[in-house]
Order: sequence, then C-alpha cells, then structure tokens
Amino acid sequence: MIFYRLPEFKLISMFKVCFISLSAYGYFNENAPAGGGAQRQLYFLSTELTNTFDVHFVVGDYGQSKVEHREEVTLHRAYTPDRSASTTQRAKQLVHLWNALKRADADVYITRCPPHKLNKLFLLIKLLDRPIVHHIATDEFVGPLSKRTSKLHQEIYPRALQECEVVVQTQKQADTLQQHWHTDATIIPNGYPEASIIDTYESREHFLWVGRLDETEKRAQLFLDLADELPDQKFIMIGAPEKDDQYTSELIQRANNMANVIYTGRVPPSEVHEYYQCAIALINTSIQDKEGFPNTFLESWRYGTPVLSLDIDLIRFLNNDEITGYSHGQFETLVSLAKEFASSINKRQEAGISSHKIYNQKYKLSPVAKSYERLIKGIVTDA
Repeated sequence: MIFYRLPEFKLISMFKVCFISLSAYGYFNENAPAGGGAQRQLYFLSTELTNTFDVHFVVGDYGQSKVEHREEVTLHRAYTPDRSASTTQRAKQLVHLWNALKRADADVYITRCPPHKLNKLFLLIKLLDRPIVHHIATDEFVGPLSKRTSKLHQEIYPRALQECEVVVQTQKQADTLQQHWHTDATIIPNGYPEASIIDTYESREHFLWVGRLDETEKRAQLFLDLADELPDQKFIMIGAPEKDDQYTSELIQRANNMANVIYTGRVPPSEVHEYYQCAIALINTSIQDKEGFPNTFLESWRYGTPVLSLDIDLIRFLNNDEITGYSHGQFETLVSLAKEFASSINKRQEAGISSHKIYNQKYKLSPVAKSYERLIKGIVTDA
C-alpha cells in the first residue's frame, strides 16, 4: 500500500494587507539599495505577519518583475524614487504607484512616511475606498508642519490624520499628536528579532556609529570628534555615502585619515549585526526632534550592547533612569561616558544587561507584530 503525504498548507486569514515603502525593497533583495530604520521596520512587520495575513508590499522599481514573491510576501513594483524627477516624470510615477496599489487590492494599506507622501497615498487609497494605517516615524511629524510645507499639503494633512488609523511609537508622540492635531493614536513601538548570541563584555572592542552621513540631523561629524578625544580606542562608522555631497566627501576623507577610525561604507543588512555584537557601545549623535525610535537602539540592545546618546533621552524607551548613557546634549558628558565605558568592563556590562532585559520585555518583534495583528483585524472587521 502506498501512502501519499498531503502538502502542508499555511492557514491564511482572508484579510489582505499591503505595506507601502518604495525603498524597502533592498531588505528583500540585497542587490538593491535599502532604506533606513522606518523601511526596515515595515520589512520586519510584513514578513512576521505572513502567518496571519495575505501580505503584499508596494516597493520601488529596481529592475525586478512587476510582481514577485520573496519571503512569502507579494511585492508590487511601482517606480524608482528620484528626488530630481520633473513634473512630467512625477505624473508618471503617480500612475505606476496607482497601478501597484490597485494590483495589491488589499483590505487595508499600511504606510510609514513623511506628511507630503502620506497626503499623496491618502488621496490615492481614498479612491480605492480602503482603510489606511499610518505609522508616524519621527517626533518631527507629530507637531506643526514645517513652514516650507505647501498650502495644499497643509490642508490635506489634518484630514489624512483624522481619517487614518494613526500609530505612534511613544506616549510623548501620542500626547503631542493629540495636543496639536486633535488626533488619537495607538502606541506600538518598534520591534526587532531576537539575537541568538551575546558576546562577553571583555571581548568588546570598538565604539560604533550607524546611520546616514548627514550633517544637520544625524551629525556624523560628532562621532569623529569623539574619536579625536579617545585616540587609543577603535571607532567604526557605517553609512552609505551621499551622492555629490561635499560634506559627505569631506567626512569620509577625515575618517580615512584618522588612525583609530574605520569607515566601512554601506554594510548589507545581513552583515551589519556583527558590528553591534562586538561593540563596547553604540554612539548616537542625532538631534532629538528629528528621531522617533531609532532602529539602531534595538539593534544594539538585542545584543546587550549599551547606547551612549548625545541628545536623545534613553529613558523614553527604557523607562529606567538608572541605566547610564544619556549625555543631556553635552558633548563633554558624552566624552566622559565613552571613556568610562572603554575603561570599565563592569560599567558597560551593567548598562548592556539592563538594556537587553528591557528589550526582551518590550521590544521583541513577535509581540510588536501581534499588536499590529490585533489592530488590523479590528479595522478590517469594522470596515
């Protein structure tokens, strides 16, 4: 007698969800350029939710097929992001975006983008008569819009916030959103997959900086200033160079001329984690109001790697004022903390273990995705 084994079928709900982030494609395909923390979060959520939903994702055009399947997510090609696009080209981009949104034909669409991009997506998805979940990525977008924002965008944005299901990362963001825009929000923090290995604190060997090589928001130059203050310590700076940018060129040249600094350029997402794993600490030099919840914090904490932050108050995320690492905007304090962590294994171990414990309690990807799952099911059921 011959027995045939039936194929295993994954139980998928009838709900169809579609994430939208053009530059997230690089996380599905490392041959394409990848975006930043916001795009990585949507990538994580999309792949994590495939056990519950039929997941789709609108991504940019990087020469791939119009529709393809990666990591159990259906990807829909829209257009290549291009800041220098002409008016005619932007009109064609809208057509490609509209076609991708229609192909996905989702029950709910999920965005995470600046106000002007939300406005565009809001108007397109309104034509589809489908609900939108909009995750606000940074503190900058929960308060007043920039004075440079066009009158049209200023008129559309309040309506978009009122009609979207808004998600924020922190209570501070929720309070500001309600105060300024009179909009309620669901608080769901960023999440990150667990790490399998945590290095001993005796073996940690460098200070790490990861981000865009940006002068005004990320302030990468301050990391090199810190390296100047600790010439006996090793510093590693990771970030893709900007095109045709004088600041970036000068920054990279300065880094390459420093004996204690290694500039790696862009590191693929699948390889960057080894730098966090063996770091003494991650250094953050970003401006407070330009960040929401930096992904780099979670990438560090999951390896028990502490964060030393110049401007961003770590207590907002750790809820523990006993964890050392916040410099209150004082560069001299950042220097002192870095020297202390470099010389004291116990100090960096104490901060690292405490941060890792809170990460395990609040910021692992699985429970964060569960919060999204409940939110999406509630929206689609009520629609």
